[in-house]
Amino acid sequence: MKKSSRAFTLLEVMISLVLVGILLSFLFSFFRQTLVMQGKAKALKEKIMQRELFQLRIHQLFMQGCKAKKGIFSTIEHASASGPALILSLDQKADPDPTYCGSVHSMLYRNEHRLSLCTWSSNHTAKVDTLLDRVTEFSLSFFNGEEWISSWTPKDGSLPVMIKAFVQREGETLEEFIFFLHPSPTPIIYEEESPG
Repeated sequence: MKKSSRAFTLLEVMISLVLVGILLSFLFSFFRQTLVMQGKAKALKEKIMQRELFQLRIHQLFMQGCKAKKGIFSTIEHASASGPALILSLDQKADPDPTYCGSVHSMLYRNEHRLSLCTWSSNHTAKVDTLLDRVTEFSLSFFNGEEWISSWTPKDGSLPVMIKAFVQREGETLEEFIFFLHPSPTPIIYEEESPG
């Protein structure tokens, strides 16, 4: 008996190539979707990190302003600012540049599309840090223990109980950040309005 060696026909080879092509197209589609999802996750992570770093930096700024011995804490209109600016005295413990250590004055403001912090040293040199870029709107509200007000003029060196910062970046919704400076001497009571 003679063994016959049978070769693949052209039709069988064509069918196997079509099946391999279909499998490869599913795999490439899956890998493409995975890469797109990784890119979206990375962008979201960067956005959250920027938001958290901004919130931490502003909180530190306000806490340093509360601890300043000869404190200035007020809103002003400034030529460099788009809208009101917040001027405050800071008691900086450490800074890479020794001229900015100790008691310094700072201004928090929006200029063009950046949220910036300008700090003046004891010898009156200025340093400008960008806290957030692509900022289209920035405003502050201050809680004096009774109500929210849009500007702060200190009375006897007093500080607000809370500060709300409203920040909107290009293509994003308006975000609200609340910072507690110190406990209110009187409790905050929210009254519910009765219908009628």
